[in-house]
Amino acid sequence: MLSAASWANRSAIAVGLFLLGVIGLATGSLASDPLTIAVMYSSDRNRCFTPGVVTSIRHFTKRRAAEINANGGIAGRKVRVAYFDDFATTKETVKNTEAALTDKNLAAIVGMSSSTRGKAIVQKIGAAKVPWISGMSRGDIYAAYPNIFSMEPAVVDEIASVRRFVASRGFRQPAFIGFSGDLYAERIASALNDVDGDETQVAQHWLPQTDDYSLDEDALQSAIDAIKMANSDVVFVALNSGPGAKFLRRLTEAGISIPAFVVLGRISRMKPLLPGDTFKQDMFELGREGVPDVYNERLQQRIWKDAHTRWIFEDARSPDAPAACASKAEPVSISDVRSRNNRRAIGRGVQHGDALMLMAEAAKGLEPGANITDIRSAIAKGLASHRQGKKIFRGWWQDWSFAPSRAVGEQTLLVRQRSDETDITLAPKQYVLRGGKVLDTPVVYIAVDPVRIYRVDSNEKTFQAEFYLSFRTEGDISLSDIEFTNAFRSPLSNEPVISARRIHGTDQAGPGLKLYRITGKFTFDPELNQYPFDRQRFSVSFQPSNTTSPFFIQPPPPRLRKADFDTDGWRKITSYVGSDQDIISVVGNGAGDKVIIPLDKFNYTWIMKRLATDYYLQVIVPLIVILAVTYLSIFIPAQRLESVVAIQVTALLSSIALYLAIPKVDSDQATTSDIVFVVTYTAISVMLGLSILRVNFATLEWSKAAAAVKGVQLTFMPIVVLLMSDYILAQNAATGVSPIRKYIGDIVSHITTRAL
Repeated sequence: MLSAASWANRSAIAVGLFLLGVIGLATGSLASDPLTIAVMYSSDRNRCFTPGVVTSIRHFTKRRAAEINANGGIAGRKVRVAYFDDFATTKETVKNTEAALTDKNLAAIVGMSSSTRGKAIVQKIGAAKVPWISGMSRGDIYAAYPNIFSMEPAVVDEIASVRRFVASRGFRQPAFIGFSGDLYAERIASALNDVDGDETQVAQHWLPQTDDYSLDEDALQSAIDAIKMANSDVVFVALNSGPGAKFLRRLTEAGISIPAFVVLGRISRMKPLLPGDTFKQDMFELGREGVPDVYNERLQQRIWKDAHTRWIFEDARSPDAPAACASKAEPVSISDVRSRNNRRAIGRGVQHGDALMLMAEAAKGLEPGANITDIRSAIAKGLASHRQGKKIFRGWWQDWSFAPSRAVGEQTLLVRQRSDETDITLAPKQYVLRGGKVLDTPVVYIAVDPVRIYRVDSNEKTFQAEFYLSFRTEGDISLSDIEFTNAFRSPLSNEPVISARRIHGTDQAGPGLKLYRITGKFTFDPELNQYPFDRQRFSVSFQPSNTTSPFFIQPPPPRLRKADFDTDGWRKITSYVGSDQDIISVVGNGAGDKVIIPLDKFNYTWIMKRLATDYYLQVIVPLIVILAVTYLSIFIPAQRLESVVAIQVTALLSSIALYLAIPKVDSDQATTSDIVFVVTYTAISVMLGLSILRVNFATLEWSKAAAAVKGVQLTFMPIVVLLMSDYILAQNAATGVSPIRKYIGDIVSHITTRAL
């Protein structure tokens, strides 16, 4: 018999086990709760429209979160995305941050692109130790908090380039105008006072900032008068696009004609607001969207391979817009995925999606069931490990690594629109920060004018091209400094199979132009699943042949590129110039040390469609005849079964012989041609089986069954032919929808509309 003490001990143990079970269940329940990643962005301040950028951010972050969850989530927990729109007001930014931080499952924060608004919430997020990939460029604001990073280049890196720009062009009396209280503008303005050791006094003019970014007339006139009296030789404009254009108009009206450097805003938005000869000086801008008229090759390939998903993001009227918005014009419609505004929207959306994937990658190695504190710490440490030159995460949009300021390590580019031109291009010299030093990097203005593309070999994955290559640069660069990266190399000598002939007598095009006629063999990566109705990308890629002497490439605008050239068996659809980076890993100072060197590469790409006329004549027409003969054979009386079977077997063997006779492409997946033949084999085999079955049923005097089989035979072949035709036409259609399907859909829609 147990004593009272023993009963007490056992009771205590039971209670303890019960409590442990309750705690375990609670912990397990908590671990199964989804993690939250907060995404912050800014819609239109007056709330009239939802920008395409915002729609894109929401679309791609949802898509990338789904990918994270499909791969197991973070620490075994699913990820949900919570969206916070501050409508570009600091009050809403603070309110959103406080709301996000109340979530106990908040794992990280992405977005928020203003240093001014970011300053109001840095302390809250820093103290909470929540990893945050912001869009702030003022690294000094978040320097004290190791959990905060930025997807934008640091302003200190931009300042280094701007300083070199001012010094190299000999400006000595710069003027600066901006809205007071803008932290980014203040940092740029203060940094300009010390340019390469010379005391360059910058005349700063600050206008009061309003909610609608309107300009105070008295302050504006005072600034213009001061700029005129100081004989300023360049003006830095940090007023955003609309107000900045108004300022430049007023500056011109005052008789001041000096170059302008756009600090906040975009030349592409300001120029339409400066009609005619309103502003006759050069305009400069930091190229935050990359090289003008050059597309992100990594993203272009993704769009190419996934063409039927959503890639266009237009501004749209907000469903809960205030009544005052009714008087505003509708947003401009976008039809081209590569239009400037749409590319910007895609870029921002994909960049935010990349940030989610980077955070998931940073948290790899966490054991399932890790608590929220450990998850946040692991993400922050993982982000910090992506140090520039040491570790890179390759996203859809960019290669992610962080500079010492914890801002993303990107090259700062300088773009220009000359007073006598309408196109925006890279400035002749770029001032790039490499290894802590600003290096003058030349720009090669290069054009490729194709003559013909021929001898396309999908099995060898090569094509031959003949084109004129012309380039001009302020640097000492020759053709030997340019390497064609996708040139086919001879198996014997390992040398590129390319010949180049210098064309002389080009003085009429101005000094410094170099012109060559290039003939060579190049490689490509065919996508053959739609063969022979496929579209292929043919590229000529090049990059600096010496990593110690880099340069940038600026192509001419699309309107000046050659549109027509000879193509054997192909039809050109479109073309573009793309850019990407090769990541080269080299041994560092120690045997176990690794240094990553990025090398820019560019490519002229032509997207062309294979002409399938021969395939129609050699394959489709004979198969139609074979299927027609097979179908007609079912009308032979059942008593002549031997004749029916002989015809259908002959049809089957004929289709097999035809398949063996036509040229094949070396593909590891079934092509459209393969599917066409498989469907043909299946259809003929089914018709053969039904013929035998119908005769057997008739012999057994199952008249109804025989009639049913005959009915199936009468309808089966036409349905198969219709479906196969629909499939072939869909492969040919740019939208992926065949005319048959569209026609049927229109009929159904019309009938439905009439019925309603």
